[in-house]
Amino acid sequence: MAVRGDRIQSIPFQIAGMDEKGWVFLPEVSPNPVRGRCGIIDPIDEIVFMYRDTGL
Repeated sequence: MAVRGDRIQSIPFQIAGMDEKGWVFLPEVSPNPVRGRCGIIDPIDEIVFMYRDTGL
């Protein structure tokens, strides 16, 4: 959760699969194979937050 003015709002995020080079895997776009399994949350995946949630 984040505070914006006088309100509490949820922080948008996504779980991102990673490819073999360490980049976020995008099906049908990424040139490298996915690490782990696509569509399944596994230890290799990362939580990605939107930039606006950094408090800047």
